[in-house]
Amino acid sequence: MTTGQLIVKLNEDLANEYAAILQYTTYAARVTGPSSSTCGVFPCGSVR
Repeated sequence: MTTGQLIVKLNEDLANEYAAILQYTTYAARVTGPSSSTCGVFPCGSVR
C-alpha cells in the first residue's frame, strides 16, 4: 500500500466517523429537544 492509498483509506474512515457523529448528534437533539417532555405523554416512536 502506497502512502497515497493509505491517505485515501484514512480519509474514507474519517468521513464515516464524521457521519456517525452527525447521526448521533441529530438523534440526541431529537430526544433532548424542546418536545422531549411530551414523549412521555404522546407516542414518540419515530424519535426513539
